[in-house]
Amino acid sequence: MQLFRLEVIFGPLNAERKRIGRNIMGMRQLKDGNGAKPRSFTDRLWGGVNMPSNFSGGCACRAIRYQCTAEPFYMGNCHCRDCQQATGSAYFPAVVVSIDKFTLTEGEPTWYESKADRGHTMGRAFCNKCGSPVLLRNGANETVVVLYAGSLDDPSWYKPKRDIYTKSAQPWALMHPDTEKHEAMP
Repeated sequence: MQLFRLEVIFGPLNAERKRIGRNIMGMRQLKDGNGAKPRSFTDRLWGGVNMPSNFSGGCACRAIRYQCTAEPFYMGNCHCRDCQQATGSAYFPAVVVSIDKFTLTEGEPTWYESKADRGHTMGRAFCNKCGSPVLLRNGANETVVVLYAGSLDDPSWYKPKRDIYTKSAQPWALMHPDTEKHEAMP
């Protein structure tokens, strides 16, 4: 049996890439001899993390619960002062999912709205019973919901791809050397 794994192709065209060929989304199939099932695009993108395509989460007291029926398409850490204050920590570990694949299954969060540095509204949802932050709505992109990684039932698969607003990062906050770094919103 052969393992087919997906690998993102960036960079110059080389002999290996010409030989294998490309398929949709700039990915190629590489063959290996282990017989495992193909890994998803986001699984490959996040370096082998087993990304669930169906996951849930909520607040600490479980009064607010949500369900997602698709893999996240972005994970990253935001170091802006607003996110530091909202989390009470050095950064906001963000998991971005499509709003079409997100369902609030229990409870009704309380919302706090503020203006982002680019002028759009940021709505942060938290539980009014236990105070846990749960999700964020970014007025700049109404097609997504941004979840707090700590609100996931199983946050072990969270793997950030980048750190943003690093100019505001606290000196005591260590960033993973493999994440992309951006001083502001890329």
